[in-house]
Amino acid sequence: MVAGLTNGELIAPMTYEETMTSDFFEAWFQKFLLPTLTTPSVIIMDNARFHRMGKLELLCEEFGYKLLPLPPYSPEYNPIEKTWAHIKKPRKRYYQVAIPFMRLFCPVLVSIDYVISVIV
Repeated sequence: MVAGLTNGELIAPMTYEETMTSDFFEAWFQKFLLPTLTTPSVIIMDNARFHRMGKLELLCEEFGYKLLPLPPYSPEYNPIEKTWAHIKKPRKRYYQVAIPFMRLFCPVLVSIDYVISVIV
């Protein structure tokens, strides 16, 4: 899932099943996030690999917004990290029960550990 967070609410949420790439993130950023913002905004962003800051700064300027990158690994300054943790917690509990069950009844799934690592 990718989304923005403003005033405690998720904006422009989108789910996807693939690994996040710079191209996908930039398309979402340009087509979904930026048009959702209605007031002059400063977009605070962490330094994930797929956040190509130069390209994102240009997109922000095009829409009249400012991009502010966070220092490396500073989740305490990134409020959306708490939101992701809240969203992932029930899923993690589910898989703690589901995985042993699946291993017991689906021994033919040789690559189950890989599938689980992709899901979780």
